[in-house]
Parts: sequence; C-alpha cells; structure tokens
Amino acid sequence: MPVVKSNAYGHGFFEVAGFCETSPTVKKILVVSLDEALKLRGQKIKKPIVVLSFFNLEQLKKQKGQILENISLSVYDLKTARALNKIARAKGIKIKIHLKIDTGTSRIGFLPAELTVSDASKTLKSFKNLFIEGIFSHFAASETNKKYTRKQLSVFKEILLKLKEEGISPPLKHFACSAAALVSSQSHFNAIRLGIGFYGLWASKQAKKAGRFALKPVLSWQTRLIQVKKIPKNTPVGYGCSCVVNRPTTLGIIPVGYWDGFDRRLSNCGQVLHRGKRCNILGRVCMNMTMIDLTGQPAKAGDQITLIGRQSREKITADEMAGKIGTINYEVVSRINPLLPRILK
Repeated sequence: MPVVKSNAYGHGFFEVAGFCETSPTVKKILVVSLDEALKLRGQKIKKPIVVLSFFNLEQLKKQKGQILENISLSVYDLKTARALNKIARAKGIKIKIHLKIDTGTSRIGFLPAELTVSDASKTLKSFKNLFIEGIFSHFAASETNKKYTRKQLSVFKEILLKLKEEGISPPLKHFACSAAALVSSQSHFNAIRLGIGFYGLWASKQAKKAGRFALKPVLSWQTRLIQVKKIPKNTPVGYGCSCVVNRPTTLGIIPVGYWDGFDRRLSNCGQVLHRGKRCNILGRVCMNMTMIDLTGQPAKAGDQITLIGRQSREKITADEMAGKIGTINYEVVSRINPLLPRILK
C-alpha cells in the first residue's frame, strides 16, 4: 500500500497515483487526509483509498455516499467513530474504518487501555454502519531501537488478541512503514505501508545498513542555465555579499531558488552538476535564482543543470543534500514546490 500523501513525498501527487492506479501490485493508495482522497477521486483514481490521519466531518457530510464507499477512514477515538456511524446511517451506507492504535509513538491513536480495559470494543461493535476494515499502528524507531520496536509489536499483538476475544478481527492489519518493512519481517502482518522506500530512498542510514538490497531513487531534479557571464576577481556575488570570488570567475545563473524548494541553507556550500562535473553554489540562494561557479567549463545559456540526480559518473543525492542542510531526505524531496512540473519517463 504505497503512501502518496504530501504530493507523493514531493514526487507528484497525481502522477504517482496514476502509476498506482495501473499497477497490479498496488492494492490500496494511502493519503493523509480526506481532502487528498477527494482530489484523487476527482482525477478518476478508482482504487481503494485509505485516509491515514485526518478528515473534516462537515466536509464528509457533504459527500455523496457512493464516493465514500471506497474510501477508508482512520479512527482514533470513540467520539469520531460515533459521528461517522451517524453520517453513514443518514446516507444509507457503511463507512470503512481503520482503527489507529498508539503503541508508543505518542501521536494520534487509541491508547491501548482505551481498547483493552474499557468497553470501547463493545461500543465499536454497536456501530452498525461502520465496517472495521483495518487496524494499524506506527513505529517510533523501527530501525534504530530494536528493544522499543519489540515492545510496540508486543503491545499491538496483545490488542489484536483482546479485540479478537471481543469479536473484532479486522481483515487488514498493518504496522510496517518503509524502514520496518525492509528490516523487520515480524512487522509485516498482512499489509505494509511503503512511504519513502517506495520512491527509492532509505528511511535512514541504519535502515540502509540493515537492508539486504539496493534502492534506486526515482526522482531527478533538473533545470537549465539562463545566463553565463564572466566576473573579475574580488567581485561580490548575491545578497549580503556573502561570497567574494578570489579569481576571475565564470558565473552561471539558474532559475531555481528557495521558493522552488532549493533550500537557502545550501548557500555557499551546496553543489549542482553541469556537463558531468560538480559546480559550487556561490553566494546566497535567492527566492527564484541561484548562482553557480562554472569556471573552466564550456557553458552557455540553455545547458542542463542537475540539482538531484546523475550526470555521467557524478551524482548528487537527496541524502547528500540533506546532510549539508542538517535534515533528512524526506524533507528535501517533499519540499520541492508542487507547482514545478513532474515529468514521467
């Protein structure tokens, strides 16, 4: 079950969902909100969708029952379940739900005691217009803290057993995210949620080390030079004059900046690729432009520049970029501006 939330981690919401729609191995498409689910339905995506997090009840009331019948909603408290049952009854349908359990990540979810000690399970069974299609949880540190991961798994299995005793046994049980799916077979149950790994990126260095195969990133990010010019020694470059060149320099300007998601923290330290060679960023990354050092290379306006990806034997990865700005590859790719065109090859 691929996760396409947040513009498919920056890879293109509708483009990736369209791929999932035609893939025989994809059983369900996972999104973060009802709003995302409805946008996919508006683009004729027909496969089952699971909303992993939040939805607006008022928005839900306005939807036709036939639209909701193949969208599963995550429920993490009885109040919401009760409201959903009422909405479903009024529409004359059954709404599919997935029970979200907080086994230790301390985000949304039923606390274990709410389902195993109270009468919550009996209450859930009384909601005749809800179908409990799934039950799931989320790991806090599946690739870095094996002890805590085992604890979370143990809690989850205990809840499954208790609910089964109460007559609740959802057909879908899912816990594994990308990292867990790749390093812990015990976490698979009968469905897995592939997030960052679906796009060929490792969730962490630890996951990559524990993995038994290679992942290939599917995204490359490219632009073109819009100007090339010579500037003399001691010329300041960019805002704040944070860079002053110490030799005659061939300067290239690309039409990409922090508005596009090219992080400002790459100022004076990031690199791009031109004709298979690394080129340093000079000065501060601007809102819509970035300056690069092309000294010693033949260059002209229109030449392709690679921000993430491979040229000849050189490559720049999202992980490398993340290391330079002190973040994770998730943020690097997911912050690429959604308005930039995504081209499927």
